[in-house]
Amino acid sequence: MKKGYCLIIGVGLMTALMIQIAMPKIFYHMMNSYIAQNISSIMCANTISQSYIWRGNNTVFVLYTDQEAQDMIFEYHMSEDEGVRESLREQILSKLHTQKYGYPSHQIPGDGAIVATTYSMIYVENGDVFYQDEAEEVATVLLDSGWLTTLSMDMDMIYSPVLGDDSFSVICFVVPFSANGLNCYGVHMMDFSYILALFDELENIGIHDFCMLQNERILYQNTDYEFQLDSYPEYMFNQLQYQTSVLSQKDGMDFMTLCSYEGENMKIAVHADRDTLLEPYRNIILLIECLMYGIILLMIVLILFLLRQLLRRLTVLSKRIERVTKGNYDLIPEDDHDDEIGRLTGNFNVMVQTIQSDMERRIAQEKKEQEMQYSLLVSAIDPHFIYNTLNIITFLAHMGKTEEITKVNTALIGTLKDRLAIKNSRVYDTIEAEREVLSQYMLIQRYLCHNTIDYQFEVNEKDRYLLIPKNILQPIVENSIKHGLLPHKDRQTHQILDGKIVIHAQSSG
Repeated sequence: MKKGYCLIIGVGLMTALMIQIAMPKIFYHMMNSYIAQNISSIMCANTISQSYIWRGNNTVFVLYTDQEAQDMIFEYHMSEDEGVRESLREQILSKLHTQKYGYPSHQIPGDGAIVATTYSMIYVENGDVFYQDEAEEVATVLLDSGWLTTLSMDMDMIYSPVLGDDSFSVICFVVPFSANGLNCYGVHMMDFSYILALFDELENIGIHDFCMLQNERILYQNTDYEFQLDSYPEYMFNQLQYQTSVLSQKDGMDFMTLCSYEGENMKIAVHADRDTLLEPYRNIILLIECLMYGIILLMIVLILFLLRQLLRRLTVLSKRIERVTKGNYDLIPEDDHDDEIGRLTGNFNVMVQTIQSDMERRIAQEKKEQEMQYSLLVSAIDPHFIYNTLNIITFLAHMGKTEEITKVNTALIGTLKDRLAIKNSRVYDTIEAEREVLSQYMLIQRYLCHNTIDYQFEVNEKDRYLLIPKNILQPIVENSIKHGLLPHKDRQTHQILDGKIVIHAQSSG
């Protein structure tokens, strides 16, 4: 029973351990779509914030169609009069605006506020550069990087990679345009830390792997995680603005969102591992696990209770079987359950009853056979004994010995009466009663042997009333006379010599 309990408890603990290991995976696969929607919403918020900052690039788009600005740039390039050039420069700079976001005069930006300052610049292939004085720091990093020199007019609108170093970095958006045949580039630029701050929300939920790309060209990547862009299916790159595509990976999910207009095609890609995706749902998973543990515990208790009931019934049946093997055939109480154990108990009781009936019949039959054999033995002795006794009575009658006839006749009647008790199934009697019957028998034998037999019956007072089989002593005494005393005769006269029979009865216990 204890082994069964230990086995069930062990299986329950193993099941609980398997649930603890497997539940996060099961929950992840079941809630995959919902989890993806949660991250997608955060991605959408991030890209909307970026679009809000990048919307200042309308300044450089205007330059593409602003003929007046284009004429002033061309005239500035062609003029050799410094006064004219200075005047034209002032007019050109007036078209380049500095835009600030999140700095209202009456409010200090708090956590989560969109804060940024963007600048505009015109870069001419001949080396002329136009930007406001406040854009000096950003413009210097961009010009020193040499990235603008790599551009060509056959390029479409393009985002730059992140330029600079860890202390200060810049990112920009460029639109090529022609100023009466002069190759120019409208540049929208800003401190990259403004963009980087927008990823704090992703960082806060544990997503640390992200990148910015345009036309599958990575502009910025914050970790060493390798985005396998070449293996991405086509749908990952085809989405509307602010729409997020999701790709399941072995260790988590990759997300990609278009955060600009389709023509600009600037996207954000992030990778979230499985633990990060499941982190917001830990309490739910724990609650489900606790619920499962409760169900398992309830099942174990129920199984142990049922097992205890079954084993208790089986134990009763087993102990009863052991008692039957030792000869105790008492029936066990009926099991009123309508199941295998109940039917087994009922069949066992029927079997025990059948065995008892068979044994009783066999014992009765054996007893009857023994009584018949005993009666046959008595019957075999009776005719010879009666014949001799009647001869003695006849002889005594001729001799006129009435008193002796009375004694012999009384002894014969007592002996026959005792034999009749045997035939009536009374097969046991006390030693004292057998001694009296045997005394009557010996009285007759003394007459048969002419009083040559000395007979003694010795028994302790405490043993006089012990039970012994009836008439077990008479055949022994008869054989002693027949085969011991009667053949003992005088060789000359052939007279029977005196003999002695001593019976000593004693209990051995």
